[in-house]
Amino acid sequence: MQQSISSGAKSVPLLVGALVLLVVPLFWPTFLTLHEKWTYSTAAYSHGYLVVAISLWLIVRAAEGRKLAPQVFWPALLVLLLATLAWFAAWLADVMIVQALAIPLIIYLALVAAFGMPSAKAWLFPVGYLLFAIPFWDYFNGVLQEMTIAASTTVLNAARIPAFITGSIVELPNGTFEIASGCAGLHFFIAALALATLYAYLFLDRLRSQVILIAVTAALAIFMNWFRVTTIIFAGYATDMQHYLVKVDHYNYGWVLFAIILIPLYVLARRLEIADIKAEEAAGEQKTVADKSSNTAISSRTVLARTVIVAAVAAVGPAVALAMSWPDEATATYTLNAPEQIGEWQDAGDARNTLTVSFKGPLAEVRRQYIDTHGNRLWLYANHYARQSQGSELIGSGNRLYDIDAWDVVGTGGAELRLGDAGPVVLTTRIAAGNGAQRILAYWYDVAGKAYTREIDVKLAEFIATLRARPGSGVRMLAVECSESCETASARLQTLLQQNFTQINKQLTPFVEPKDKGQ
Repeated sequence: MQQSISSGAKSVPLLVGALVLLVVPLFWPTFLTLHEKWTYSTAAYSHGYLVVAISLWLIVRAAEGRKLAPQVFWPALLVLLLATLAWFAAWLADVMIVQALAIPLIIYLALVAAFGMPSAKAWLFPVGYLLFAIPFWDYFNGVLQEMTIAASTTVLNAARIPAFITGSIVELPNGTFEIASGCAGLHFFIAALALATLYAYLFLDRLRSQVILIAVTAALAIFMNWFRVTTIIFAGYATDMQHYLVKVDHYNYGWVLFAIILIPLYVLARRLEIADIKAEEAAGEQKTVADKSSNTAISSRTVLARTVIVAAVAAVGPAVALAMSWPDEATATYTLNAPEQIGEWQDAGDARNTLTVSFKGPLAEVRRQYIDTHGNRLWLYANHYARQSQGSELIGSGNRLYDIDAWDVVGTGGAELRLGDAGPVVLTTRIAAGNGAQRILAYWYDVAGKAYTREIDVKLAEFIATLRARPGSGVRMLAVECSESCETASARLQTLLQQNFTQINKQLTPFVEPKDKGQ
């Protein structure tokens, strides 16, 4: 019996390692995308692998001496099943942020299911530390950017620097700066918080001390980035845009400043740590380590069975995803045939040189231009996706219906246009080029033959359609030039869509021609 108890205790670290490391092959599509973010040296998440290593160390540290509960904690196992199915739903709809956030949750639930509810608190921080490697922090970037712009504007005005600031553009007499999204200091902010929370977890006992350290660190990291951006602008103004920080490198300058602010932060952290120790001694308390042992001995066979059960539940989502990976997609050619005539406009050939549209990895695209009897131009763009995946997605941040370097949106942006009392809805946008040319764009997303305008509706429709019959999806766009006036062009485009919408959608149904699998 003693041999069984001993071998079971030695198997516990193997269980922890297996449950944590199994998420990599099981949820490989998500880790491929995270790997790209973690290996891009100047991105906000290039610290990702370091965070993962620290999290693994913290998990192993929390597992030392800990024994399994007598039985699998079934409530956690049930929630684990729901979490892995949620990952599958996010994978199917290609919602990367939900996939990524599901990974720490799945690891946490797997450990709680294996070790029991009493261990839930022990795993919370070690697993939660992975959040510093998950790109949900991007949602804070806009706020940090606006704060940086406001701070730089205040300092430049106070210093009486002749700067004209419009949005994120800072125009000086001798040059122009853009306080772009990359200048928000997100990377410094995340790295500073990751260090502060780790120190607070390892060395500070009182919640008050932990909150003070994390709050001061966050504030100092934000202030440091303000100082970085403002001093670079000052350097450009003082040296006629010839300073090293302007012409060569300003990114590493930020890390130099980051290293400098770590000095006062470390001094603060040590003082808080000493204050916690003194407060503990004054209270006559003594640090104790929580009893991690269990009264019930667990054999190696039980440890193995526990590992298999928890891993099998975690694998449900990836297994369903694997079953729904259709290999025939790679052996089929999709073709979109554009109409030869749309209303009074006749086909005038390919429009690749006059219509710049950018979408990630469609399986089929068509760009055509049309001309009416008066010489007015009409452009058509459409694409098709059989299924959404990273690098091949209809809804994505890098997709553009026009060249953003050559065209700007006029007015407040897109407006809804309803085609008839009960007809579909399309979006219209007015854009203008630097040479004075203007166009009206009308576009909609097509999923299973139905038109959508809101991206969240498109994602939901793609998810449901994929579960049913995998029909595919795509975007459809018509653009007209404002040859007379944009009001006239918009009215003509609306009339054209009202009369030809059904025909256009039907004509753009993709034609599938399977390839010879023997080739």
